[in-house]
Amino acid sequence: MIDVSCTQSTDQTITTVIARGAKIYGNELMENGYLLVPLFIEEHYQDLGITPNEYTIIRQLLRNYNQANQPEQMSVNLIATALRKSPATIRYHLRSLWRKGILLIRTSFAVDGSQLPNEYDISPLLVKLEQLLQQSTAPKELPPTVSTEQPETNQQ
Repeated sequence: MIDVSCTQSTDQTITTVIARGAKIYGNELMENGYLLVPLFIEEHYQDLGITPNEYTIIRQLLRNYNQANQPEQMSVNLIATALRKSPATIRYHLRSLWRKGILLIRTSFAVDGSQLPNEYDISPLLVKLEQLLQQSTAPKELPPTVSTEQPETNQQ
């Protein structure tokens, strides 16, 4: 599950981002909802082998999470309707994300045994992105330098 705990600094940053969004787009559009996605995810999802179609599904899961403020619980049919894709296409991409280790899928059942919508946990994606971020900010090892000076020779 996504950790939604925030520090006071994070809360202030989010408030600033929302205020900036309201200034750009207007309060009415912002009141209809927004999707807060770090640019690092937008810029590097393909580095993790995620296709654009798979990323669209991840964004839909995040959208649902942001709006409902609950675990990423959505039916395949709901995702398919929102993205104007077939349920078979959505299942294919969800399985692909699971096989790549990007997404955990938890099946849930009601007390009467009927199946509830699956829960989709993107925490493996966040772990992989954190690792990628650390790699990209780690100091790079410089290659050994090559001397351009001529070696001294002993002439006798």
